[in-house]
This record gives sequence, C-alpha cells and structure tokens, in this order.
Amino acid sequence: MHRTMLHAVRLAAGLALTLLFAGCADFGVVRTYADETKKLSAAFGTMPKTTVAICEARFTLTEQTADPFVPFDIDKVRAGATAQCEPIARQSEGVQTLVTLLENYADTLAALADEKLPDYAAELDGVESAVASLQQGGQAIVPPDQVQAVIALAKLLSRLATQHVARGEIRNLLAQSDGVNATTHTLQWYAGTITAPLLENYLERSALLAKHRLPAFEKTEPLGTRVFAIALRGEQDRVKKLAEANRELIAAADKHKAATGTVREKFDKPDDKVVREQLFDLAKDVRKVHKHLRAAF
Repeated sequence: MHRTMLHAVRLAAGLALTLLFAGCADFGVVRTYADETKKLSAAFGTMPKTTVAICEARFTLTEQTADPFVPFDIDKVRAGATAQCEPIARQSEGVQTLVTLLENYADTLAALADEKLPDYAAELDGVESAVASLQQGGQAIVPPDQVQAVIALAKLLSRLATQHVARGEIRNLLAQSDGVNATTHTLQWYAGTITAPLLENYLERSALLAKHRLPAFEKTEPLGTRVFAIALRGEQDRVKKLAEANRELIAAADKHKAATGTVREKFDKPDDKVVREQLFDLAKDVRKVHKHLRAAF
C-alpha cells in the first residue's frame, strides 16, 4: 500500500476510535457539579471568619452590659475577645485551607469540562498543505471542493482527541471522591459542631441580656439604652439569618456528598436521570444558603 494511503487509513482508524471514546462522556454533568461545588465552597468560605466574629461579639456583648460602675476599656475588651477566641481562630485557619482545596477542585474540574478547546490553527495549516501535496500526474488527489471537508475532519479529530484527554483527567479527579467527601464532611462538621452552637449561644445570651440587663440601664440611661436595644435587635436578626444559612449549608453538604459519588459512577452515562435529579436538588439547596447569606451580609 502506498505510504500516503497507509497514513490515511491510520488517520481514519484513529478518528473512529476517538469518536468511540469521546462520544459517551457527560461533560455537562461535570460542569454543573463543578459549578455547584464552587458555590458550596464559597458558602463554606464565609463561615470561618463569621464563627470567629460571633465568638468575639459574644464576649464583647457581655462586657458591654456588665456593671455600669466597672470601667469599660474598649481596647482591653477587644484584646480579651481576641484572647478568648484565639483557639477558634486557629481552627478556622485550617478550615479555610480546606475551603480553598474544595474550591480549587471545582475550578480544575470546570476547566477540564469546559467546551473551549485549544487552537489547532497551525496543525490545520499542515493538513491543508499535506492535502495539496497529494497529486498524481499533476492532478490533485483530493478535489479542490473537498479540501475544506478534509480540514473539517482534521479539526474534529483534534477536538475529540482533546476531549478524550480531558475525559481521562476528569475521571482521575472524580476518582478522588473519598477525599472530596472527607473535605466536605470536615467543613460540615465545623459548621455543625463549632459554628452552630456559637450562633445559638449568642442568640440565647443576647435575649437574656435584653430581658434582664437592659431594663436596669434604662432607668439611668434611657436614650442610650434604647439605641443599644435597636442595634442589638438588628444584630439578632442578622445572626438568625446566619444560623438558618448554616443549617441549610449542613443539609446541602449531604446532598453534595451523595452527588459526588453519583457523578463518578454516571460520568460515562449521559442523560442519567439520577445524577441530574441529585444535582438539581443540590443546586436548590445551595441557592437557599446563598439567599440567607446575602440577607445576613
């Protein structure tokens, strides 16, 4: 067989295999999963600083409503709040690192699943030259009106080959589902074990102070007490929204862990109803979280 014809046969065989390998991967599901993972990590990312801030606010609130005859030094109060909440602040730094890890995971998946593929202009120029060089007796083997069809074929081959590479890398990332779920579970633990009790405790303590301490101050400082009471009520409303967002974040993490395993299993099964329903439920929960976070901040 002529060398040129042999090359053409190999090219056609490569195209057939690439079509076979690349045609059944569900990049759309991966993009959706990556997007929701990014949004979930963004929501978790608000919790470390919020948790430290609530811890310090709780300390400050107690000092603000202490005996009015005890000198109040704001710098000392802030220093005391920082000292008391320092263990939580250290812990929050570690949590933020895991948030960043989950965010990077989502960004990498999204980049691999993106439909924007590399530019193969140089390679296509080579194909056009190769086609033009195929002649017999001074006549072109490929008719001029079919040259663009050959170039389009080469372009499709290059694109599908890239998708095949991306598919393999995506599968490698999806295979890390145990690590992803361990990361999500740790963030979920932090939200439930550290953040939630602090938010609830702040609400309980502020309610008791408003009920038992503010009336005593109102007798001597009615105007100042009322201004403080209004500010306190606004802060209570904000913390209630944060607490609701935190509860929804914990629930969304369960949905994410389930979807992580399913996306791994169903990546090669396009239009699978189970994974799409799970991602829809996850997206719905994540939207609720962000709605309450926006209201709180």
